[in-house]
Amino acid sequence: RVHLAASAVNQCRIALAIAVKYAHGRRAFSRDGAVGPGVEEVPIVEYQVHAMRLMPRLAATVVMQVVVNERKREWHGDVDAKEVHVWSSGLKAMVTWHMSEVLQECREACGGQGYKSDNRIATMKSDFDILVTFEGDNHVLLGVVSKTLSAVYRSQKKRNRYSGYFEFLNDADGILGSLGTHTDVTSPDFLLCTFLTREKRLLLHLDEELATRAALSEFDRANATQMLAEELARAHTERVILEMFFDQVNKAEASDELREVLRLCGRLYALHRIAGQSVFLRYECLSSAQAHKVQEEMLRLVAEVRDNSLAIVEAGGCT
Repeated sequence: RVHLAASAVNQCRIALAIAVKYAHGRRAFSRDGAVGPGVEEVPIVEYQVHAMRLMPRLAATVVMQVVVNERKREWHGDVDAKEVHVWSSGLKAMVTWHMSEVLQECREACGGQGYKSDNRIATMKSDFDILVTFEGDNHVLLGVVSKTLSAVYRSQKKRNRYSGYFEFLNDADGILGSLGTHTDVTSPDFLLCTFLTREKRLLLHLDEELATRAALSEFDRANATQMLAEELARAHTERVILEMFFDQVNKAEASDELREVLRLCGRLYALHRIAGQSVFLRYECLSSAQAHKVQEEMLRLVAEVRDNSLAIVEAGGCT
């Protein structure tokens, strides 16, 4: 599963390098509406909608590449087999789903060129879409994650002391209580706090729902809460990805300029996740005003990533 996640990230890098370079080179329409020979047309990457199609996915790929690299290092070290089983299940699911989405969007973003064999994206999509199913269907893998999380939480709740996955619950009031005080929705503190809030509230909700169905068989209890459990597994995996990414960036031996571009990608990744999932509003992880601000800041960061996008894909070594 670790190697499948690594392979999926690699396909994302290749497809995004092709689509981003195409977007910078392909031009359409002039700024003033003029037509005819000699009129300078606008690169399609400068259109907000087109940038929105590619830049959040480019940022997410950078984030996942950093996390996969660290997970590969851990996997080759002295790690607990059960721990590897859980985090590799969630990581494989999130990364391969991301790959499937990236290949489709990049293929479409190249227009008719995306169908040509020398473009490569259509062939890649046909060849690598199977990664979503290899080593376990992704929904089943998230079921593995949620089942483990639920069992560990119930065990630790009895002792009223949390560790490992849920160490943050020991100071949950302090960490999460400051959520409404953040004014900068792009700050890593706000973003991590928002992801932790989602995970905590989903965890407590799942625990309550299972408790109310105690009289049912184990199968019926699990089946009645399956969608909620999958949301928890997704929330946990995305929180760990974001947390690990910022931690690795902070520890990396890198120039200030590179570190800032990496943090830019991390912030856009998180904002795009928040903007695209209703669970953050359903569980009151942010206010309506903050939700509007998330959308505004996401569009601003899309433009910043766009301005760095050629350098990012070229740094990835894919042509």
